[in-house]
Amino acid sequence: MKKKPHRMLERQLRKAHLQADQLPKEMDQWLSLLERISQTYLQAEQDRYLLERSLKISSEEIRQSQEQMAHNAKLASLGEMAGGIAHEINNPLTIIAIQVEKLEFLMGKKGIADSDLDAGLTSIRTTCDRIARIVKGLRQFASGSENRDLAPVDLSEVIGLSIEMCEQKLRNRGVGCRFMRERQTVIVDANSIQLSQVILNLISNGADAVKNLDEKWIRVELKETGQYGQIYVTDSGAGIPEAIRSKIMQPFFTTKEIGEGTGLGLSVSKGLIEGFGGKLEYNSNCPNTQFIISLRKHVEVQEDLDEAA
Repeated sequence: MKKKPHRMLERQLRKAHLQADQLPKEMDQWLSLLERISQTYLQAEQDRYLLERSLKISSEEIRQSQEQMAHNAKLASLGEMAGGIAHEINNPLTIIAIQVEKLEFLMGKKGIADSDLDAGLTSIRTTCDRIARIVKGLRQFASGSENRDLAPVDLSEVIGLSIEMCEQKLRNRGVGCRFMRERQTVIVDANSIQLSQVILNLISNGADAVKNLDEKWIRVELKETGQYGQIYVTDSGAGIPEAIRSKIMQPFFTTKEIGEGTGLGLSVSKGLIEGFGGKLEYNSNCPNTQFIISLRKHVEVQEDLDEAA
């Protein structure tokens, strides 16, 4: 039985316009054929290298473009929140000023009760702590450092700061926001600044979506499922229409009017969460509009345990 030529050789023969039974018989013809085959392989290798190089450059450009989009969205969000943040700080300062005037008035009298002094100082201390939290959240969010390294992150703390950063916008739209948690502390591996940016964007989007509804609320839930910490961001809307569900995670897709949406797009948010090894999903089974962030919980290695011992 006659053996069939090797498939690769057969393809090269076809390129040389030869059949298996038409192989050259003279040495110079063989040399010419082998030279043509060698040139074909060399050209294919060069084409492969150029293609890989092109794909690498394209991937890097896409990554840089996504980072720039995230940075631009951060600046836009800061601009949108600037008035609200000023209000958030001005209100506590007003409380401090009132308490100081009250204490000065009481001190002007012959005596001041310890209870009045303690109450005034406690109010001032609590209010200063609130200002410190607002400033801390703002500094973290506006940080110029785009460090992509992952670190242990307390989800309760990040969620709390994100909600505080958005409080004025929520009040302006008459939207109530509730933070519910099954556990006080859930530690995951993430980048706290970028995670805060994603949570803030989901809350801000929810506030925009429900502002014209009779029932306006947003609920942020912290849960623990197996090896994951999960953040559920739900608003009182009736969900995303089925016709556009497949598009909401696409770059540049928006349902907002021009100039209304200045925050982080869901596409970039999804990319950031996936960069942590997590997932950002829309839950179509919820009767309201709900997004779920799932992040792998931080696992202490033996070195961490030794240091804690």
